[in-house]
Amino acid sequence: MPYAIGNYRHGVNGGGHKDVAPELGTLEDFDWLVGEVGKRGMEIALDFAINCSPDHPYVREHPDWFFRRPDGTIKYAENPPKKYEDVYPLNFH
Repeated sequence: MPYAIGNYRHGVNGGGHKDVAPELGTLEDFDWLVGEVGKRGMEIALDFAINCSPDHPYVREHPDWFFRRPDGTIKYAENPPKKYEDVYPLNFH
């Protein structure tokens, strides 16, 4: 739902990681959709990547949510041989 963090054009409060882009509807619209789909014996499946960019507010607000290197810096995403220095995966353990 929230997307394009930092994009001032999206979200009711001018954007950000907790706002919903107006063209996607509201949280109330989503609740309605889930209810209507449920009445028909179906479910909504959400597919989203749980990771953050280095400038995401969660990196500053919750540094303990991320993997760390031995030197204490946040470990970025890796898919050898690639290293994604602009993506910080969350540590769910």
